[in-house]
Amino acid sequence: MENIKKTKVGVITFHRALNYGAVLQGYALQTFLTKQGFASELIDYLPTSFRNERRLLNFSSLSSLARTLYKYPRYKQKIRRFDRFLKKCNLSDSISQYKDLKVYSKKYDLLVSGSDQVWNRQWNHSDGAYYLDFADLSKKYSYAASPGKSDFDQFESKRLADLIKSFRRISIREKSGSDLISS
Repeated sequence: MENIKKTKVGVITFHRALNYGAVLQGYALQTFLTKQGFASELIDYLPTSFRNERRLLNFSSLSSLARTLYKYPRYKQKIRRFDRFLKKCNLSDSISQYKDLKVYSKKYDLLVSGSDQVWNRQWNHSDGAYYLDFADLSKKYSYAASPGKSDFDQFESKRLADLIKSFRRISIREKSGSDLISS
C-alpha cells in the first residue's frame, strides 16, 4: 500500500474564546479540512490577552468583587464545558509566546488564518499572529477572515492592506471586507 503524505495545515483562530460561535467555527473549519484530506490542526495559541480574558477576578470596587464571587461557580463551569468540547479538536501543543510561532510553524505546509473576526483589532489586540506575520510567504492563506467592521479610517485601511498583502490566497467573510481589500 502506498504511503501518501498528507498536507499539514495549521489554523490560527479564536478557538479558546468563551464564545460558542468562535469555538464552533474553529471546529467546523478543522473538520472540513480533515474531510478534504488535509492533516489539520488548530494552533493552540493562547497569548496573554486571551489568558487575561479568561480570568474572572478582575475587580475595581467592593461591589464588583461581590458580583465576581457570585458569578464565579457558573463561570468556572462554563470554562470547563468549553475546554471539554475542545478535546474534540486536534490541537497543537500549547503556545503562549508569539516568538515561538515562527519555529512551530515550520511543521506545517500551509497556514490558515480564520474564520471569524481574526482581523478585528478589538479581538486580536493588534497581534500579528492572526495575520500570519510569523510565517513564510508561501504558506499564508485566509479563510472567511473578518476585520469585524467596514468603517476604516485611512490609517487602519492601509495597515490592514499592508498586513495581508503577503497572503497567497484571501477569502473574506463579508462584502465590506472584500471591498476594503480590493481598494
